[in-house]
Amino acid sequence: MKTIKILLVAVLAIFISSCHHTSEPLYIQQKITQLNTVIAPWQKDNDLLPWKGVNHMDIINSVADVYDTQTEKFIEANPNWLNVDFTTKSIISVRTILVSSNYWQATKVRSFSLFVGDQDYHMIKGDYYLVVEEQFSSYDDPEDEDESQYRIYQVAFVTDKVPSDARIKMNWDLNITPESK
Repeated sequence: MKTIKILLVAVLAIFISSCHHTSEPLYIQQKITQLNTVIAPWQKDNDLLPWKGVNHMDIINSVADVYDTQTEKFIEANPNWLNVDFTTKSIISVRTILVSSNYWQATKVRSFSLFVGDQDYHMIKGDYYLVVEEQFSSYDDPEDEDESQYRIYQVAFVTDKVPSDARIKMNWDLNITPESK
């Protein structure tokens, strides 16, 4: 009888330890320091932020990476990028298109987190999740199509070291301030 009790306790212990504990977080928030958002004309070959495609992301882990991913004009205007301690920090930058620039107010990095679960719908352990919010004063579909309002812009932030080959999933939130009546 004693052997059966020990066996039951062992089976119960294995069962309990194999369950996912819902109190354990799936994401660990990373500390960030947002850098200046930079906006350039909608010219694919401009000398400040050349076009690299929609939501082009760079993980910058050295001064050499800064020079490889940014233009000389950008570095002159943002020399603080060269002062980051790349032994412990990384810069994450996202370059994309800004539509309705007349109504744009701000872009803010809402959160940057490390996924520590085993696997989720589109995340695997070690992936990062980035949420960026764009703030506009109003929104009008026809004006959204007006290419004269298009700009290229880059949002960036400093965080703890991120591997150069890390996978970062990104979500853009749109926040439109209602017009006063």
